[in-house]
Amino acid sequence: MHPDSAQDAGIDVFRVGDLAVDFVRREVRRGQDVLPVKGLSFELLACLVRHHPDLATLRQINEEVWGENVVTPAALSQRVKLLREGLGSSSEYPQYIEVVKSRGYRLVVPVEASDSAQDSFTAKPPQNIRYLVLIVAVMVIAFAAYLGLGGPDNDPQQASDAEFAQLPGAQAGLARDLGVSEEVYDLYRRATYHGRAYSVPEIQKGIGLLDRALELEPNFAHAYGARATLYAWSGTPSYGWMSPDEAFKRAREDALRAIALDPSVDWALVVLGDILLWHEWNAEAAEQAYRKAMETNPQSSGARFSLAFLMGALGRHDEAIGLALEGVELEPLKAGSYTNLGWRFIGARRYEEAIAAANRALELEPGMIDAIVIKTWSHTYL
Repeated sequence: MHPDSAQDAGIDVFRVGDLAVDFVRREVRRGQDVLPVKGLSFELLACLVRHHPDLATLRQINEEVWGENVVTPAALSQRVKLLREGLGSSSEYPQYIEVVKSRGYRLVVPVEASDSAQDSFTAKPPQNIRYLVLIVAVMVIAFAAYLGLGGPDNDPQQASDAEFAQLPGAQAGLARDLGVSEEVYDLYRRATYHGRAYSVPEIQKGIGLLDRALELEPNFAHAYGARATLYAWSGTPSYGWMSPDEAFKRAREDALRAIALDPSVDWALVVLGDILLWHEWNAEAAEQAYRKAMETNPQSSGARFSLAFLMGALGRHDEAIGLALEGVELEPLKAGSYTNLGWRFIGARRYEEAIAAANRALELEPGMIDAIVIKTWSHTYL
């Protein structure tokens, strides 16, 4: 039903992607959260909803949002920017609103009428993505159990630069030219090291250290990126000490802050992609974030592995395997590179190759549970 027809029929709540837009209460919700979309921003969103799936022209927007007042293109552009910010989006990652240059704007997500004013719609993922995310959750739990039993033995305050260099996101920090004090740098380094343990207490310690670092240096992009990673982990089934909505909300805010401060922080883009995929089920926007991370840092293995998972979930197995192989080339001495590749082979039902990848992981890291799971799974289907 077209939104205009729905309103004529007395329906005033619309599902807009993962949002619920309530025309009576004049509010926008994502799950149970009310988003900061008020005044002219709400009027603009309502206009776009009414015209969906068609384009809302610049003239229509002017008449429906501002009435007889004529606004400049710059003022309209600024209002669109404010609306995107309220929705947790941006022009670089346009999850909801598309601009058609010199013509107008349109919503690029599904819009459906709802017959319940209490509808707090939460988007459901496509079935194949849900299934593979469940598999990954099992993998993460097993891998976390392994790391929890044999986590870092060294005191993180005594960790060497060589050890620190092996941790996610640490490469950019080793140069010591990040424009922060030694104290802030040390807090960041220790927090990243704690995150390596993949256990709730260690992740909480890491977040606490990053909180202190950001109190001392509020514009430290790398710290925001690192904290985004830890918050994202905190909302997963493995480390669910925070509600997913709260954890991923904080992760998203930190990731976007890191990107705004320093677009070269590629792993913040990877985390943003993970949030879009795991929590918001927006595969298209997640793919954009992963590819942007690869453009930002052509050596980003994390972006390739995350994108490989997404491609596999969408049934694009050749692309998934190709990306995972690129990741292996970039990180040939990390066991996790081969287990990632092994799961992509399983998705493509290439079980013998999955076993070979798992065996290579076990050579690098004997007893690795993730590799053992891959071998067991593969042998079941051979």
